[in-house]
Amino acid sequence: MAQTETSPVEPGAKMELVKIRQLVESKIETLAKSFDTLKNKDQAERHVENLIGYLSLPANVKLLTCDRVSLYQALKTLCTFRLWPGILGHAHLVPFKNNKLGIMECVPIIGYPGLVELCVRSGQVRYVEAVAVLDGDEFIVERGLTPRLVHRPALESDDRKAVAFYAIATLRDGDKLFDVMSRAQVDAIRARSRASDGGPWVTDYNEMGKKTVLRRLTKTLPKSIEDVAKADALDFEGETIDGTAVARVMGKEEGE
Repeated sequence: MAQTETSPVEPGAKMELVKIRQLVESKIETLAKSFDTLKNKDQAERHVENLIGYLSLPANVKLLTCDRVSLYQALKTLCTFRLWPGILGHAHLVPFKNNKLGIMECVPIIGYPGLVELCVRSGQVRYVEAVAVLDGDEFIVERGLTPRLVHRPALESDDRKAVAFYAIATLRDGDKLFDVMSRAQVDAIRARSRASDGGPWVTDYNEMGKKTVLRRLTKTLPKSIEDVAKADALDFEGETIDGTAVARVMGKEEGE
């Protein structure tokens, strides 16, 4: 992983990185078992290097205060999903204070691109996307027997505030699904999150909004998408709330 910042790592942080590497490398065989491909150990070793590079970034220095075992467990979890933390946003590592134990713990959070990857990787979904509706966009949602969703983005700057989010998916059999959430509904989910005041909710709000509505849509996808179900169980963003029902358009192909 390329390091985008050149600020030197403090000596104490360097020592902690060495100890983290020693712990994780001692568990490399266990990590390798998380993969189902032929080059298990190679992938696990690459995952370790990605983690060390990620932790070495000055912006992530707070993660070095986390309990080392929790860092290892977070890495093991991401190995299971074959998702990497980093600039692509597939996953995030977020430090949390465990008041009961009096320690900082590292918690893995799957990002919007990671959730899309899991859906597509399953083979059950032909196409999936989540979109932020910005202030000034034309946005129409119709329910009933012939549900319809229309989004015409305004030709203005993209620094406008998101007012809603929607997710769409086309299944392998041609069925279509969509779900819509208002900003208020997304904020209600955020309020119940352990990471509401830090991590991607602060740095990447729209991406988390897209992930939130996509996460709710995935609850209607085929139950055979095992990794998506596991990701939903892992998530710390809170349970879904009552809201707009999911529309299912039976037997229609894209473009109709």
